[in-house]
This record gives sequence, C-alpha cells and structure tokens, in this order.
Amino acid sequence: MDGNIILFAFLSVILWLIWWVIYMQVAKYLKGEIKIQILKRNYNFWETITGTFRLHAKKAIRGEDLSVHLVAYKRESSYGKDGKKHSTKKEFARYSTHIESGVNYEIGLKRDYDISIVIPSSKEVFGNQNEMDFWDTTLWKLASFALKNVRRTQLTWQIQVDLEAEWLDIHGKKDIFVTKNID
Repeated sequence: MDGNIILFAFLSVILWLIWWVIYMQVAKYLKGEIKIQILKRNYNFWETITGTFRLHAKKAIRGEDLSVHLVAYKRESSYGKDGKKHSTKKEFARYSTHIESGVNYEIGLKRDYDISIVIPSSKEVFGNQNEMDFWDTTLWKLASFALKNVRRTQLTWQIQVDLEAEWLDIHGKKDIFVTKNID
C-alpha cells in the first residue's frame, strides 16, 4: 500500500512538472515574440552584423531591459571507452549591446529595431590562447576523429535578443557562422 502512495506521489510530481513546462511555453508565446532577420549568415572576424528584429507584444509587457547579444559557444564532443558520444556545450564569449530599458509595450505593438553589432577580432575572442593553435588543434582532432577518446572542439555563434520583462522574459535567436581569418 505504501508503495502505491509513493508511486502516485512521484507520478503526480512528474505530471505537474510536465504541465508547468507546457504552460510556461504557451504563456511565453501568448505574451509576445521576437523575430530576427539578418542580411547574411556567414561572417568573418571584425565584420559588422546588420539586420533587424521585430518585437511583437501580444499582451501588455512591462519591459525591464532589451538587449542584443553575440554569443559564441564552445562545443566539445568525444567518444568514451564505452563507444558512446559525449558532448558538452559551454558559453565561450558574449558581446552585448543595450537597446532600451524601462519601457511599457502595449497590446498588439509591432516594433522593428535595427541590429548592428561588430564581431570582435579573433585575438579578443581567443584571448591569450593562440588562435592558430585552437584551429590547428581542431583540424587535427577532426582528421583523427576515427581514433577513440579524441576530443573534437567547435565554436558555434548566435545572435540573441532578450527582453527581460516582469513575470516572463521573451527571447529570439538566430545561428550565424564566423569563419577563420587572420587579423
């Protein structure tokens, strides 16, 4: 009998968590959305990313902060002794531009904003780590990927627009590619 009560309580908690996640996603969509449009998807270091994003307030929103971010993620993949692939994704660098704060957005508002964010130099992104070492090591790892326990490193980039708002934040994101060049 006690086992049934514990099972019922466990299943109740799981169902409540699933309901909460679905509810939050629907609430976020019903509150508003951000759509990003950029002129191209491939860039080099030092180039300027230009485009626009549209904020659509489907409900009244008390905005606290609206910002655009250029984010680089470092993704590492390797194969363990068990032969299974293991991956990690960590934020490697973030460059932000503040747009506005403390703005109330009315129901039905559709407002376009310009995006203009410069991709920093590879030296700024990689810091003290030699960029050539990073890319050469990555190429070597790709070439020897068939070997077990070899780690593959890859940088992925995103443009993100975040509206921090009372009760529920709204986000938009778009993947871009930043290719290697010599500064």
